[in-house]
Amino acid sequence: MHCRTKRQMQNAIQVCNRRGRYDLKGYCAVCGKSMYRLGGWEAVAAAARKNAER
Repeated sequence: MHCRTKRQMQNAIQVCNRRGRYDLKGYCAVCGKSMYRLGGWEAVAAAARKNAER
């Protein structure tokens, strides 16, 4: 069993999905299981900016 909470991703790489968009693939910093997040670097940067404004 692995954690299902939002955690930092280690060794993240940007991959292209079958629809031609970019996603992030990496490993959980706590348990080491593989992680997959929709949206590439641009989506992560936009979310960080949005959280910084709050």
